[in-house]
Amino acid sequence: MQHDLQKIESGYQCKVCTRTWKAKPRASYPCPGVTWYANYTAPEHLKTEAQLRKMKLKPGAPRRAIVEGRMKGRWDLFDVNEAVPLSEEEIAAIREKARQAQYKLCIHCQTQVRREKWDREYEVCHKCLPAVLERETRIARERKDAQEREFQDMLVRDRNAAIEWAQELLARDDWVILDTETTGLESDAEIISITIMSPAGEILLDTLLKPSICISQDASAVNGITDEMVANAPLFSDIFTRIQHVLAGKLIVAYNADFDERMLMATCYRYKVPYKEIVVQNGISPWQCAMIQYAAYFGEWNHYYGNYRWQKLPKGDHTAKGDCLATLGLIHKMAWST
Repeated sequence: MQHDLQKIESGYQCKVCTRTWKAKPRASYPCPGVTWYANYTAPEHLKTEAQLRKMKLKPGAPRRAIVEGRMKGRWDLFDVNEAVPLSEEEIAAIREKARQAQYKLCIHCQTQVRREKWDREYEVCHKCLPAVLERETRIARERKDAQEREFQDMLVRDRNAAIEWAQELLARDDWVILDTETTGLESDAEIISITIMSPAGEILLDTLLKPSICISQDASAVNGITDEMVANAPLFSDIFTRIQHVLAGKLIVAYNADFDERMLMATCYRYKVPYKEIVVQNGISPWQCAMIQYAAYFGEWNHYYGNYRWQKLPKGDHTAKGDCLATLGLIHKMAWST
């Protein structure tokens, strides 16, 4: 039932349970239908059922009031003058229940033991606890060993898969290696150098490109390309047809393919040339990442991210041509591993 509120000098009061509030309550407990008392304010003749039980009494009439403790617990109160004495059978049942509460079942030896001789975490008696702890330690060790074996098996499988990837590449000739250098790593960066190499190491395309923005100092410090070096270089749109011809029908292998693909896509968009006509074949992207494969081959697991840690390109020199040569050499190294 809802409180039946009335305005009083100190705020608001329920006409039924007499509870008071300084301000009109927006939401509260439903009205208990009997007088409500705060903690330690109930009259002496009103007792909880547990208090009556200690006096070998039980409620003889419905609740007369309700009390609310500091921890928001609520208990029914009964008039001690209306309480009824407990029978001998009821007293015996209460004592037996209290006695049973002092004992716990050990799940190891299936015996009843006193609570103070029972371990709550493992639900066993103190006598059985050493054996149980030894068993739990053994199980945990066996589980850890099994996980470690599974982890090592995964490393071997993934390394072998990377080796097979490299071997399958060298068994075919419908792929190229591509690498780019850019004006920086910002979202508006452009390609300033691009090299495309055949599986035999033949340079199919190697050129500097003149960007529409300046090359950042950080980028120049890495790739060695300055604005003066690309001042007379062709624009990306000038060599678009050559790129399209070289990449037609080919798989594209790159070290950190996601970066090169993103840069090529952004540069195509900037110069308004159709990126999809360059690399997308039958709706399937032909990009393959040598860095991801080499990370699995190297086998350094990153436990925080749950994957293989990326490695720097061995013998890479941060030039488009040099990184293509390094990527080709890495593929050969992985393919001939045992």
